[in-house]
Amino acid sequence: MPTLLNLNTPPQSTFRIRRRVNPDGFSTDIDTKVARELDTLAELLGKRVFAQADEDPEPCNTPIFEVAQKAASKPKAINAKGEIGKGNQPLLGFAALLSPLTPQRHPTPQGDRTAWDGDSLADRLSRCRELQRAATLAERIDIEPGIAQMKYALLGDLDDELAGFTPQVRAVFARPALVDWLVAVAWSQMHITDPASLRQFIFNNPRGLRSLFDYATIGAARVMIAEQQLKVRAPNDDTGSFIRQLQQARVGLTAVAFEAGVKEVIRAFMFDRDEEKLIDLANLGKLSLEVRAQLVRMIQRSPIPIDASNAERFLPGMLMQLLQSRSAGGAGTAGDDPSDADFEVQFEGDTEGDGSAEISKSAVLCAAQLYHGMVLGDELDVLGAVHYLVFQRPHIMGGMRISDPVLREDLQLYALDNEFANLKPRRGVGFEQRPLTCTRPAERQMFHRQVFDEGHSQVPDDMPLNPEFRQLWKVLMLESARYLERAQASLHPESFVSPQNVMQAVEDLQYNLSNYCTGMATVISPRIDAEINFVMERILKHPDVLRHVVPEGGTWKQVVDRLNTERRQRPGKASTLYNKAVLGKGILEGIAHYTPVAFEDDAVFSGFISKVDAFITTQSILLRPKLDALADERDDDARREVAALPAPSAPPAAKAPATTADEWDF
Repeated sequence: MPTLLNLNTPPQSTFRIRRRVNPDGFSTDIDTKVARELDTLAELLGKRVFAQADEDPEPCNTPIFEVAQKAASKPKAINAKGEIGKGNQPLLGFAALLSPLTPQRHPTPQGDRTAWDGDSLADRLSRCRELQRAATLAERIDIEPGIAQMKYALLGDLDDELAGFTPQVRAVFARPALVDWLVAVAWSQMHITDPASLRQFIFNNPRGLRSLFDYATIGAARVMIAEQQLKVRAPNDDTGSFIRQLQQARVGLTAVAFEAGVKEVIRAFMFDRDEEKLIDLANLGKLSLEVRAQLVRMIQRSPIPIDASNAERFLPGMLMQLLQSRSAGGAGTAGDDPSDADFEVQFEGDTEGDGSAEISKSAVLCAAQLYHGMVLGDELDVLGAVHYLVFQRPHIMGGMRISDPVLREDLQLYALDNEFANLKPRRGVGFEQRPLTCTRPAERQMFHRQVFDEGHSQVPDDMPLNPEFRQLWKVLMLESARYLERAQASLHPESFVSPQNVMQAVEDLQYNLSNYCTGMATVISPRIDAEINFVMERILKHPDVLRHVVPEGGTWKQVVDRLNTERRQRPGKASTLYNKAVLGKGILEGIAHYTPVAFEDDAVFSGFISKVDAFITTQSILLRPKLDALADERDDDARREVAALPAPSAPPAAKAPATTADEWDF
């Protein structure tokens, strides 16, 4: 049977997430506005306006039903009551269901009788009055054996799987009229006659569930815009840029995800109308949406009130200031907050075959970058290995031939001038790409203690340390392992496993790092990352260094392992520690981007849990030699204790029976 796609979310991973029933903070119910849109459409599709089989002018076994098609294709005039025709109303057939499914408009445009575009499916159904002699869509499907058999075969197959579907899929299947419409469209338009193909159409074809999701999303978004009086351009234009962006965003339809997702899309199309009028009044020319939005915020924060009388004088200067700051990348100006891009790890190569106000996202991203630098720079001691390579190894290994002048300059800069080149391009123009001073082990370890309480380096008495991180990190590992264990032990799709403990651990770490990864830690972290990136890319990966350290061939990881072995430093294999650095950074970045809405996405949550699981495995690999050594030490102690015990006294020897010489004479 074809695999069922997880609609409105990215494709499912091999690890299947099961949702809990607890409604607090992690609701699986769809948004009430979305539910109303689906209910309205289901009510229209459930009207008694379809022809009975004995009224069909065509045989019932034709692939496309065109019940009363001629009459339906020529609608009569609409009277004052909204009824079609003065006499008998023509009954609809399946051909009418192929009309465009356009969402409701809110508020209804002035002069329109209905909230839908003319000739759309909902508009056509809303204008029809129910007749006693007519049938509902469900009754019309049940009359025809072929389509009825296909419909109920599919529902029987899906019955045991519905509990594992996303909330929006369950919401559609909870409204039988919507399912009937999907079945009728598949039968009429796609000529589908078997359950397997019907399943593929419903879950994979754009005219399947996706069309219903778009219908409900757009209609509910228009309701939200009208209720909250948001200023959005042309929200009722079905072909406008706002509607296209809303469809592309694939907004989640749950109570937690919907409003936040729609507002994220609306933000690019919403402006304060008063400030916008001032911008238009100043004749600043055509501005992009982003620049226009930033200029609105500058007007709102201006210490001098901007109005129509002074807009033409002040706004050009504000625009020039804004454009200059944008050309400089927003860096180097006093009072600017560090950008999230400052805390992106530069050395992020492949594995080369190795297997709110209380929360500061930038602080947690900085912690992720600092953790990556702590594991590579100090735990793996990449920087110490390079220092040994430059200053000590040439004297004990017969020297190193340096044929590349660029490598010679890099080694001179790093070893003699105690500086390195920042390989990350500076934002904007006009910035001199000057060398940076190397960091010192003591200052790096000092900030590791401040943020993660790792190591035993001396710190100033007045420096605040983070005494909670290690415990909170262990709680995250433990709760994630418990979640994985419970999810894997769940044999039935209807069983639910709560991720609440994992989410609580993530929120605790979010808050903790927002408080402790501040100050100079945010200054030194990009510097540490830049230094690691320099030594990796320009020294350890250089062909001359690879030939000198691992002449038999290898990568920078083999180089670091060889150098650490020669230094008699055994922190662990470089491949394993590199995985620890990448996974730990990924976990902390997931914590930085965490919101309850984000964890509603099964792919996001599953990806986060998978990283934690891999981190636990990596950490156990690193601890295994230490545990083995500890076990050997305990065995040696036990042997020594046993050896020190007094020897037990020998039992008295039994008397040998008396024998004669003749008994042994053969």
